[in-house]
This record gives sequence, structure tokens and C-alpha cells, in this order.
Amino acid sequence: MSAVQHPAQSASAPSPPPSTPPPQQQQPTQQQPTVAVPLPSGGNHSGNHSSNHSSNAAGSGASGSSESDIYGMLVVLGCNGHLPGDSGAGRRTSRLLLRRRPNGGNALRPTKKQWRATSIKELEGCRPQASVSYTLGRNQGFVVVEYEPDAQCDMFQVGRSTESVIDLVVSDSTPPGESAASDSTISRYACRILVNRTPPYTPRIFAAGFDSNKRIMLGEHAIRWNVTTDEVDGLTTNGVLINKPVGGYCPGSQPGPWFEVSIEGRLYPMREHRATPSHSDVLHAVDNSLIDGTVIDLCGVCLVYRSAEGLRRSPTLLELCSRVESLNQTHILCPVRYQTLVIRKPLQANPASAAGGGGSMPDDRQPYVYTGCGHVHGLHSWDRPGGQQQPDRRTCPLCLQQSAFIALRLGEEAALYLDRDGMPNYAFNPCGHMASELTVKYWSALPLLTASQLRPLCPFCSTPLATPATIRLLFQSDI
Repeated sequence: MSAVQHPAQSASAPSPPPSTPPPQQQQPTQQQPTVAVPLPSGGNHSGNHSSNHSSNAAGSGASGSSESDIYGMLVVLGCNGHLPGDSGAGRRTSRLLLRRRPNGGNALRPTKKQWRATSIKELEGCRPQASVSYTLGRNQGFVVVEYEPDAQCDMFQVGRSTESVIDLVVSDSTPPGESAASDSTISRYACRILVNRTPPYTPRIFAAGFDSNKRIMLGEHAIRWNVTTDEVDGLTTNGVLINKPVGGYCPGSQPGPWFEVSIEGRLYPMREHRATPSHSDVLHAVDNSLIDGTVIDLCGVCLVYRSAEGLRRSPTLLELCSRVESLNQTHILCPVRYQTLVIRKPLQANPASAAGGGGSMPDDRQPYVYTGCGHVHGLHSWDRPGGQQQPDRRTCPLCLQQSAFIALRLGEEAALYLDRDGMPNYAFNPCGHMASELTVKYWSALPLLTASQLRPLCPFCSTPLATPATIRLLFQSDI
């Protein structure tokens, strides 16, 4: 099928790998050199893009990394660049740098060989080293598709499992103030991404990942079907969805439609309900390649893919600090109490509480905003027309409009910004995360699937957005 191919099969002839300098000898305790790509902010609060990003990267065993080694990055939505306890050195982190592995061959591709097993015993006795097994139904046996190594690609896997074959370990994203679900809906081996090791380094996504035995096993509740007489495909139980931005992840782009990815990388219209045991016709006009800004929904957590070129267009941590400093240098005043307000810089963030917007800003310096009108004030406690029933509502002293009164905090995950130069003069409602106008408007127009319904969320904390979803911030200098 022309629209969906495995990366190594999409080229007419294999190309020789690009010449790269041989890896330098390095002691295990040494830090790796700085990556040349201007990577966005994260667990490394020093503002430089050094070893924390390198140690996160799959395939980072080789030192001497260069900009040409970087394919892109996967960023976890909802944690604002930090996870509690994230040191930036493990696989359970807020981002994964996709880097060219020093040696290829970890990727797997399907062969034309498939056979049937009538029982688990027969399956375990005859199953090849790498395979995908489809359960036909209770007491109906299995269809096994053999896989083989693919030296032309690098493979990266995402899932809930902590096995070493998983490059990015993820868990359910829970909005602030909500309790985490007792049972996770994320698959232990949720998805795999294959990237060509030769230009143009196209990344492609596939549902489900291989376990430590190089096997994928689909249960009887998973959907499967015959594509041809000698080819079978299927969907995972909870599904893997992607959303590609129309026009790329840049100013002027818009969110696209949602698609579901199959085991073999074909795209289908999103099911009405994830538990629906059926699939629609394959979509031939789109493929499973990841473009800059593609959102990946793993049923419990969402990721966004940023290409290497897209990361170069994103602001760095130091540039975000510069934007905040520019605002603070205008001496933001509370128009009533005439106190100078200060927006907390990313460098002052507490990683353990950044997802919830925690910080140590004194109450009299913390900026707040009226969600209805956008006027920025300091904290005050007068005039609560709703009494105890609506304790968060105030009347704006400037325009007398009643609305919620929320604290402002910066969106610190720079990879989510749509533009590099925009000032953080807009905010999401009701969480108060600040970002550029283009960033806030893009994400407020992108519905994400939560609790079986599509609704926009703040990409920095996963809070469902209210109406209106965006707030234009009006500082004293704007009045």
C-alpha cells in the first residue's frame, strides 16, 4: 500500500549512512558534550542545553554528538517541562531526545511470513524470535507475523513498562486537583517510532511496542483483520491516535483531524468510542509519518513530536527568561494597590511543583488576572458577590465586570511554543499559564481526548479549558 510504508521500505535503494566522526573514548562518569541544537527548557535549569538532554536521549551511548545526530524530540504534555522527582537522567522524564543511535539494527520490520497456531503451547514452541501475534478469538488460535531486523532504521518505544526496551516511560496525566486513576489506561508497550538513519530521517509511528523478547501479543479484545490474503493488521485495545497540524507547527497553522494508527502503521478515522470493536476504511491520502507538532494520544497521556528544525525555531530557556524579564522591567503595577508585581522566571521554578504552578512568590508580588476582562492585579479579597458559593469570583475595580480571579504563572515547556519571539501576554483559562498569543490560541483550538470526550486542555498542566478558553492580559501599561 503506497500511503503507509515502513521507513526502510519507502526508499528505492538503501543509501549509505552519512559520514560521522567516530565516537570518542569517554569515562562512564563523565558528562556528555553540549548538543548543538538550541533545545527547549526542561529539567536543566541552568539555561544551557547540555548533559541533561544528552543523558535523556535514546541511543546516547556515543559521545561526540552533533546537531546532525538529532532527529527530533518527544515532549510529554501536562507536566510543564518537569516531572516530580525527574533528575533528567532516567527514562521516566518529561521529554525524550530522538538521536541517531551509534549502531543501527534495533528496529524491526515485518516479513511476508505468517502462520497459524492452534494453542498457546504451539505458539510458544514455534514462535520466531521477533513477531506480532494476533489472537483470533477464544479457542480459535493465533496468527503470527514474523519480523526481522532493519538496519536502515532506529526504533524508539514509548509505554508504561519500565523494561529497558522502553525509551520513554510514561504514566497517566492528571490535571491539578484531580486524583489519579487507580488503573492506568496506557499500554505497557504503547507505541514505537521508526526513523530512517539516512536523510531525510523521516519518523513513522506504529501502534504497540515490542517487549524484551521482541514480541507483540494482541489479545482477543483487540481488533484485527486481513488486509490481503497474506497480510494481517490490527488496532490496540485503547488505540493510538495522532493529530497533525495543518500547515506545520508554525504561525498560521491550525490543528488537523484525529487519526488512529494500526500495528502496521496504517491510518484510520478515529473510532466513535475507543472500545468500539470495529474499524473504518483505511485512509490513503495520509500516512503515519510524524511532522513537526504532531500530537500523539496514548489513552492516558499525550505527547507532541518536535522535529530538529522545529526545535531550532523554538525559544530556549534563556529566551523565555528574557521575555519575562522584559515584562518585569516595565514594573507591572497593581492598578489599585500600586504594588509592583513580578512574574516568576523559569530559572526560579521548583521542579517538584512546576506542573501545578508552584513557586515561592510572595502573595503581594504575585500577579493575578480577571478571566472576564483580562485586567492584571495583585491579590485582593474584597467584594465576593457569590459568597462562599463562588469564592474565586471578584469584581474588577477597573471595569466592574465579575469573573474568576486566578494567579498567573509562566508556561515553561518551551517546545510547546508556536513562535520564538512572541511575548507571554496571553493566558489559559482557568489555570493561568502564560504563553505567547499564537501558542495559547493554537492549543485552545485543539481538542484532546479525555474521559471519552474531546475538549481543549492546557498543554502545560492538562487542565480542561473553560469559556472563554484564552485571556488577553491587560497590564497597567496597556490601560
